[in-house]
Amino acid sequence: RPAHALVSLASVAPDRAKNLLPQFSKHQIWQVRSYAARAAAILAASDWLLVLANDSHPNVRTLAVRGLAQVEGHTADEVYLEALESSNYQLILTAARALEGSPDRRVTQTLMTTLARLTAENSDTSRDPRVALLERLHELGSRRNAGVLRPYLEDFDTRVSNLAAEVLTTWTGQLHEPASVQMRTGDTPLLEPTYRIQHARIEMSNGGVFHLTMHPREAPATVARFARLSREGYYDGLMFHRVVPNFVIQGGSPGANEFAGDDRYLRDEVGLRPHVRGAVGISTRGRDTGDAQIFINLVDNPRLDHNYTVFATVASGMDVIDQIIEGDVMQRITISEQ
Repeated sequence: RPAHALVSLASVAPDRAKNLLPQFSKHQIWQVRSYAARAAAILAASDWLLVLANDSHPNVRTLAVRGLAQVEGHTADEVYLEALESSNYQLILTAARALEGSPDRRVTQTLMTTLARLTAENSDTSRDPRVALLERLHELGSRRNAGVLRPYLEDFDTRVSNLAAEVLTTWTGQLHEPASVQMRTGDTPLLEPTYRIQHARIEMSNGGVFHLTMHPREAPATVARFARLSREGYYDGLMFHRVVPNFVIQGGSPGANEFAGDDRYLRDEVGLRPHVRGAVGISTRGRDTGDAQIFINLVDNPRLDHNYTVFATVASGMDVIDQIIEGDVMQRITISEQ
């Protein structure tokens, strides 16, 4: 909470906030340093933004790069180019956006190299950074790069193949059509064993416990994926990285951010069950882009109805959920059947 206050203080009392910035920027907890980066951006504290852009945690680096783009612009292009070498999707996306309009001649080659590396990972969740890289190539590349881009017409992601066709058409003046026409999907679950999945027990590292009632008949693919990943220990040690009072808590990302999740997208299973307090949904970044990150509604959220899959409901322990703060960790999820 003091870290949150620092960001507010940067707006209302910048001199006081500047005096506190070193203390928060060197804090051992990365979430605190991330708020220091937010405050540094408000204060236009380039010196601390440069320090935080080399932080050990990619989420801190992401916020520092975003701040440098606002404060320093292209004088910090070296930092953005270095960020493109990261394995973190959110950081790569942020760096690609920061390079908009860059005069640096190295940018185009670095963008293409990064795009090829991410594509080779064959992960659905690479979509957002790869789209950002292609958008920057659209702007900064030219006809001479067309040969490198043509293979992306057959990309496994239709968003990427469609954008590659658009870029190539612009560069060459000749119409290019994507070869990818349908999004790939994960395995279709066997319904009979999926229907037996009824409950989940979530133990928090602070000792709190809450229980979910699953809805396998309404969201079979989602319930099957959640159960499989829980049994494999995927969620063990992952945190709730997003806590928005009077809205939702969100967690289950290996990178503790919006852009890191299970590497195969889930199709939406949008039904009639509403997003009321205690409803558990799957986070997405557009249609059919669930990556196994979950969110729990803290209040009734009718604006989410029919847009996000509801696959479970909190059966008990809502008082525990109400006390969760950013960074609280799921220790273990136990699935039980009927």
